[in-house]
Amino acid sequence: PCSPMVAVNGVYDRDVEPEIAHEVEDAVTAAVEDLPKPRRRNDDDVREAARLAVRRSIRALCGKRPQIDVHLVRV
Repeated sequence: PCSPMVAVNGVYDRDVEPEIAHEVEDAVTAAVEDLPKPRRRNDDDVREAARLAVRRSIRALCGKRPQIDVHLVRV
């Protein structure tokens, strides 16, 4: 299962706008889960899917196009 943690600086305040944070996290989860299983095993594919999901959802919700850095941790 995917449990994304999204940290943003200057885009939105998680404490003030938690609904945006939840939508962004849901977008990442959906993007990763939509990858075919072989691609989910590839770290680069997962990072790119997550990066695009964050960027697209923030653009749709906030109208901003932030730089995205994905840190993937597998347990």
